Amino acid sequence: MFMREFVKAEEYAREGVAVDSSQTFIYANLAASLLMQGKYSEAEKLYRQYKAELKDAFLSDFKEFEEAGVIPEKRRKDVEKIKKMLNE
Repeated sequence: MFMREFVKAEEYAREGVAVDSSQTFIYANLAASLLMQGKYSEAEKLYRQYKAELKDAFLSDFKEFEEAGVIPEKRRKDVEKIKKMLNE
């Protein structure tokens, strides 16, 4: 994610889920990689599904991504919409 290799991040996350779907932290990486690629609907579904369990991790990731300049400019509005949904 921090190298802005969002397609590879998605691939690795999907592989991780295939190996052990009980490791829910993998879904944080999968959701973020989808969001950064513009796959908003698919990402939102994961953020909603794991909101109760991973809300703090999701928000922490967004903060780290912002500080590192990882979020593409054209995805900033999507990130803000997800953050708002997580905080509802």
